[in-house]
Amino acid sequence: MNIKKPKKPKPETLIPLNDAIYTLGVAPQQFNVWRDIGSFKVINKNGKDYITLTDFKKLAYSENVHKSALVFFTFDIVRREKERLQKNDVFLLKNSKEIDEYRGYIKTLENIHATYHNRLDILHTESALVAAYILYYKVINLLYMTCLCLENLYWHSFTLLRPIDEAIDLAKYFIITEDTAEGRNNLKKWFRLNEIIPHSYCRKAESEYTDTIIKDGKKDVHEEHLRELYKKKSKMLHPTHHGIIEPYRAKIGNGRIMYQGVDYGPCSYHRKVVELTDFFVDFSIQPAVQGFYICFHKHMPLTEEDQKTLLSLIRKFQEEADRR
Repeated sequence: MNIKKPKKPKPETLIPLNDAIYTLGVAPQQFNVWRDIGSFKVINKNGKDYITLTDFKKLAYSENVHKSALVFFTFDIVRREKERLQKNDVFLLKNSKEIDEYRGYIKTLENIHATYHNRLDILHTESALVAAYILYYKVINLLYMTCLCLENLYWHSFTLLRPIDEAIDLAKYFIITEDTAEGRNNLKKWFRLNEIIPHSYCRKAESEYTDTIIKDGKKDVHEEHLRELYKKKSKMLHPTHHGIIEPYRAKIGNGRIMYQGVDYGPCSYHRKVVELTDFFVDFSIQPAVQGFYICFHKHMPLTEEDQKTLLSLIRKFQEEADRR
C-alpha cells in the first residue's frame, strides 16, 4: 500500500512594505503605527521587510484603512493645489532639463549601436549576437518614445517601461544562454517561429549569471528582486486602478472630496511626471546601458573607447542615484 506524502504547504506570498503602503494609499506614518501596535506581522526576508498577502488583504478590505486612505488623499489634494499654483512651472523646467539630458544618454547609446551595424549580417545570421543587436533597435526606439511622452507630460508614459525591460532582458538572455541547449532552442524559436520567450526564463538566467560574477551565493535573492521589479512594472502596463486614478483631479468642498476632472491629455500635476521621469532614468535608461555593455563588450567586441564611454555613464547613473 502506497502512502501518499502530504503536500508541503505553499509559502505565503509576501509583499514589500513600500508596495503595500502605496497600494493602500495611506500615510506611511499611519502604516507604521499599525505596524508598531501589531496589526500585522512583518516578515524579514533577505534583509527586506514584507507583509503577508493574508495580512495585506485584511488591511485592504478594512473600512478603517479605507477611511485613513481618504484622509491622506484629502491632504494630498491640498498639497497638489498649492503646488499647482506655486511650483508647477518649477517642476516643468526640471522635467524639461532632465529629458534633454536623458536624450543625450540615449543618443550616445544609439551612436555606439550604429557603429557596429556593418559587422553583422542581420538578414542571414541567426546568432545570439544578432538577436541582441536587433532587440536594441527596439530598446533605443522605446527610450526615445518615453522621452517624448514625458516631455509632453503624459502620465501613462509608464506603460512603455515594461516593454523596454523585456527587450533588454531578452537581449541579455540570448547572450548569456547562447552555449546552452535551452538558449539555442529558444533562439531558433524566436527567429523561425516568431515566438515570445517568457520573461521568467530571462530572470532565471540573469540571476544565475549575476551569481557567477558576484559569487555571493544569493541567486534566489537576485531572482526575487528581478521578479518584484517586473511585477511592479507590469502593474504600470496593465489597467490597474491606482495607475489610472493617481493623477485624478479633485477639490475640497463642503467638507467633502469632490470630483473636478481628469487629464485626458497632459498631466496637470507636474510633480507626478517629474517623479516618473526620475524613475525612468534609474529603471530604464541605466539598465539599457548596463545591458548593452553586458551584451556586446566581449561578444562584438566593443572598442576600448566605447567601453570607457559606457562604463563612465554607468558610474554617473550610480552617483546620481546615490544623491537622490
